[in-house]
Amino acid sequence: MRYVLITSRSNHWDRVGNVSSYPYEMLRGGVMNPERLADNTPAVFVKVDKEMRTPEKAWEGEVVKITRRADKVWLQFRLGLVTTCPENFAGSPDGWYTDETA
Repeated sequence: MRYVLITSRSNHWDRVGNVSSYPYEMLRGGVMNPERLADNTPAVFVKVDKEMRTPEKAWEGEVVKITRRADKVWLQFRLGLVTTCPENFAGSPDGWYTDETA
């Protein structure tokens, strides 16, 4: 199992200092319950074009630490090698997903 974190925000993932956040309503599928989120989980971080929804760049990495706050889930992460967006998530809306096929 790994997380797939997708965003169309500009200057993400490699330019935010390894800290980001998602509002609770952006937790999708298997991570809709924020209590089930786990530290030190492998992840793919995907930056998509805001208009076309096509992947611009993706990185392998890890969600290191998760902090639940009143309005958002904050995460600290580490980026690794550049990779491709998992095919089953191409075109997906911005959000934090669980990939059970990994």
